[in-house]
Amino acid sequence: MDIFKQICRKPYPYLLQGTFVPLANVSGSKLEQVYSGTDLSSFISTLFTFSLSLGAILAVLRLGWAGYLYMTTDSWGSKGHAKEVIGDVVLGLILLLAIWLILHQINPDILKLDVLKGFSALNGSTP
Repeated sequence: MDIFKQICRKPYPYLLQGTFVPLANVSGSKLEQVYSGTDLSSFISTLFTFSLSLGAILAVLRLGWAGYLYMTTDSWGSKGHAKEVIGDVVLGLILLLAIWLILHQINPDILKLDVLKGFSALNGSTP
């Protein structure tokens, strides 16, 4: 418990400064928009939005493939597998929507992930 008290008494500016520097030069690439922010919260927010979008795009592609598989096969086993894939994809899309909807309903600022801004006041103050 003493270690925790020592950590709380001495603010470490390098832990709480909130700056983010990418390790690779991404100027002129498609990742430049993802890395355009200088703080970690904007990077994580953009990455969260990108991952939700990528998940939705992949789910729609998988749904199209399952529909094609269902229409082109004559065996009952393949049609049953296609129905199972369609059900899984719909469940996945509902989960993706639920993740965003729950976080947005609790507090829309959660999706902005500006957690480090609250800790910036600790840099100059000591308890």
